[in-house]
Amino acid sequence: MIMGQSPPSSACNSIGEGIPFFQGNADFGRMHPTPHSWCAVPTKTAIRGDILISVRAPVGEINVASEECCIGRGLCAIRANDVDSQYLYYGISHIAPLMHRLSQGSTFKAINSTELAEILLAVPPLREQKKIAEILSAVDEATGKTSAVLEKIRKLKKELTQRFLTNGRWNKKVKKSVIGDIPVGWEVARLADLLKEPIRNGYSPICPDAPTGRWTLGLGALSEQGFRADKAKPAPLDDPKAVDALLHIGDLLVSRSNTRELVGLAAIYDGFPSDCIYPDLMMRVRVSPDKMESRFLELYLLSSRGRKYFQSEARGTSGSMLKINSEIVGRMLVPRPPLEEQRDICARMRAVLDELRSETHCLEKLLSMKDALMQNLLTGRSRAFHMK
Repeated sequence: MIMGQSPPSSACNSIGEGIPFFQGNADFGRMHPTPHSWCAVPTKTAIRGDILISVRAPVGEINVASEECCIGRGLCAIRANDVDSQYLYYGISHIAPLMHRLSQGSTFKAINSTELAEILLAVPPLREQKKIAEILSAVDEATGKTSAVLEKIRKLKKELTQRFLTNGRWNKKVKKSVIGDIPVGWEVARLADLLKEPIRNGYSPICPDAPTGRWTLGLGALSEQGFRADKAKPAPLDDPKAVDALLHIGDLLVSRSNTRELVGLAAIYDGFPSDCIYPDLMMRVRVSPDKMESRFLELYLLSSRGRKYFQSEARGTSGSMLKINSEIVGRMLVPRPPLEEQRDICARMRAVLDELRSETHCLEKLLSMKDALMQNLLTGRSRAFHMK
């Protein structure tokens, strides 16, 4: 176990001289860290294959060194001894939450070498270690491929959205507007002027333990893939305040309180098996169908322009949830193409959005599968040689 130690700043550079220098988990990737700094006179080093653990907040993040590197005070390198290194990587991943809990007692939320060394790890026979590592590696490989596909779809969605909002559906001529370049023939309108009724905040009831036939959404129901019907909890049937928060298919929901990255996130309510209400942390936006397509408005709110507007208008103290209100949403300026063009753009985006949702679901299944496998295989609850 090699605890990191930061070299003198005079020994570090950003032009690639020496070996990569990693101060903490800020350089971590999905599996291996990416260098942004190098060190010509390293103090503590890790070698290729060493497991790198973040020992300062956030404690427990791990990567694997892909080459010799210098490690700073935020990291510890662990080298396998009489144990399969890949099995050790997964074993440490599994106990990462324990490391995080141990760090909570520290003023600086850190874990020291003594605490790290005392953590117990289940160690099966070497042959079984290799089998477990093989199984988990196969899931990781599939997860990596799915993540790469998902990233390509996200990029395609972003590019298409930008193109449609700037050039329309037929690469029209562009004109300047208060919200940036838009196609000739489009208008800019205040969102409040396109609504069928005022923007309304939701309602969060005290949720019963058992299903009642009515449901209330959680913030997880809003995502870049659209509405998530699996993110809901039971809601009381006899609460009169819930009536005004009942949703209709086609309602546009907007997150009014969330992190900076997610405040203002929007999704169209696609329906639920039974009555559903939306929580206080969301707003409901019902547009006039003769003025705006809800799907087109959703597309704009999720675009880089829409996200930038909400993030600049949101209010809150540092480190807290940021908030927007109905006034901020109502005064937002949005592009307004002819209705026929709005519908055509939404239809063209549908295939990309469906693919995005499908690949996201696939990735979530793989991550859930890995969690279950780790829980069973790394505790001995299931034995690797009994698996097909």
